[in-house]
Amino acid sequence: MNEAEKRPEIKVIGIEKRTTNKDYQAMQDIPVMWEQWFGKDLAESIPNKMGEDIVMIYTDYTDEKHHGAYKCILGVPVSSLDDIPEGMVGVTIPAGNYLAVEVDAPEQVPDAWMDIWQDDELTSRRAYTADYEWYTITEDKEPPDITIYLAQK
Repeated sequence: MNEAEKRPEIKVIGIEKRTTNKDYQAMQDIPVMWEQWFGKDLAESIPNKMGEDIVMIYTDYTDEKHHGAYKCILGVPVSSLDDIPEGMVGVTIPAGNYLAVEVDAPEQVPDAWMDIWQDDELTSRRAYTADYEWYTITEDKEPPDITIYLAQK
């Protein structure tokens, strides 16, 4: 199994939605967030952006498994949370130890999460503070590089 790596604190501004995996609710909510993100070109209205990368954060879990409710925040890394556009939120992903799970393409992200949820040893190591997907956006690479970072105890 991969070892956890130290990750820095990251500030993110974006849109949020509370959801759950119960009855596949997240499978409906998360694609709507992505459609809203790109359909309204929301990244353009965010000040203090640090590049073009996109982050999907999962936090405020109600259960230390994948069954409870949690908050999703879809946004971009920023240098400051001082100026948050109306209708958006600012959050800080805490520095800490995270296990990195590489994903080859956006359509494979749901399957990667299914594998994570079915791995009992990995689940026992998770801190359930803030997990996140990092989408590295570059002009010459399609699809983006994707890494899921899982907060470790």
